[in-house]
Amino acid sequence: MIDIFKRLKEMGVWQRILPELELTCEIISYLEELDKYCCQLRSFVDAVDRELLILLLLCHQADEKQVASFIERYQWSKKYNNIMQKTADEKNKICTWLKKKNVPLSKLDLLFGEFSDEGILYFYIVSDVPEQERILRYLQARHERVPDLTGADLKQLGLSRVLFIERFLSSCVAPGLTAS
Repeated sequence: MIDIFKRLKEMGVWQRILPELELTCEIISYLEELDKYCCQLRSFVDAVDRELLILLLLCHQADEKQVASFIERYQWSKKYNNIMQKTADEKNKICTWLKKKNVPLSKLDLLFGEFSDEGILYFYIVSDVPEQERILRYLQARHERVPDLTGADLKQLGLSRVLFIERFLSSCVAPGLTAS
């Protein structure tokens, strides 16, 4: 596929069909190393949607408006649209935080918490080695962390969110006092 991208660029077709996206040597090298990165992180991320990851890498040089235009021009799934736009919107903020030396895992969890595995892998691929080590540390911690209680557990017990909050609050109130 990379050879096709290169050939489209050589023939001048790339700019006509994808004017929002620039195909640079940097992006080509990311695409060429894609399998290596996926293998490195296989134990920390679920099955990765390779097509989505390729689209994220192709959008690497594009800003938020260019990505929005690219999304609008082609009919991608809602999932793809959301992930591509979120990645473009958050790219500068996340890259700035990753460049800081002592970023706590809690901050990384706030930054990456709502990202798909493809989004996190995208940031891993486009980052320098120190930033990659921070992302890897985050992925390892995320992989080892097992929540004690999940929403699915509460549903299985028949507890709705409101009922759970009411029971929790009533257990926190001192005897003889009312919660209202």
